[in-house]
Amino acid sequence: MNRALTIKNNPLRQRLVRCQSYDDCFRLALQLKAQWTDDSFHQLMDLALFSVNEETSTAAAICLVTIEPECPLRCYPMLLRIHQSTWNGKFCAVALYLISQFGKPAINSNTTRLLDVVCTPEKNKSPVAMLDYWLRFSTLDMSERINVLQWTEH
Repeated sequence: MNRALTIKNNPLRQRLVRCQSYDDCFRLALQLKAQWTDDSFHQLMDLALFSVNEETSTAAAICLVTIEPECPLRCYPMLLRIHQSTWNGKFCAVALYLISQFGKPAINSNTTRLLDVVCTPEKNKSPVAMLDYWLRFSTLDMSERINVLQWTEH
């Protein structure tokens, strides 16, 4: 599957691009929750993990944190999807969403398991390695980081 084409044609992308603040993301998340479909999770997660626009990626992840839909994947397959993504891990919303779904202990053990399988040069480059960084923070601290997020101009 061509992820770039999927992201470009993702119907939520244009709505997320218009988000200029946390409040915009929150309002969009409420709208999405009211119109939630089986495909909504995958659309949002693809935008959070594969979008080349950091603001769009962040907005998608914030929507996932706000809506908190049940993850249709188990922890390890979700981490494998993250490993195969272009997520840069600079922002904590993806990690916070995963914590809400699987808990820190499960993410930690599955991250360790996945990184043990990945060859050494790839291990440090894997987006999954960034989850280790975010797991050091409390969920409260990550939530506060979302609320004080500074948006850049598009």
